[in-house]
Amino acid sequence: MITAHARESEADNSAFVSAYCTVTGSGGTTILGRAWRPYSRVIFAYTEMSNVITPQGWSNNLHPEFDKTLYYGEFKNTDPGPDPAKRAPFTKQLAEADAQKFLSLGFIEGSNWLLPPHSV
Repeated sequence: MITAHARESEADNSAFVSAYCTVTGSGGTTILGRAWRPYSRVIFAYTEMSNVITPQGWSNNLHPEFDKTLYYGEFKNTDPGPDPAKRAPFTKQLAEADAQKFLSLGFIEGSNWLLPPHSV
C-alpha cells in the first residue's frame, strides 16, 4: 500500500497528491491507497506506474459505506499494468479541470511558503 489518507470530513481541504512520480517495486503487488477515514482523498497525476499496482488499484478498507465519500483520482498516468477501466468502482479518471485543482500552487498555498524563482 502506498497511501492511507485520513480526511474526516468533506470540509477538510487536505489530500495526498503524487504528481510526476514513478511507482515501481519488486516482490509482489500493491494498491495505490486505502481508506483510513471516510473522506480519504488521494490523487496520482502524471505518474509512471509499473505492473506492481493491482488491477483494482485502490481499497475502501472493507468499508463499502465509504464508497460514496472517498475521492481517489488518477490523471494522465502511464501504466504498463492493468487497464484503468478495471479500477475499483469508487475511483475516478479525472478530467483536466478536476486534476488542475490539485496540481496548482493554490491547492498547497504555495505563495505562503515557497520562495519565488530566482531572477537572473
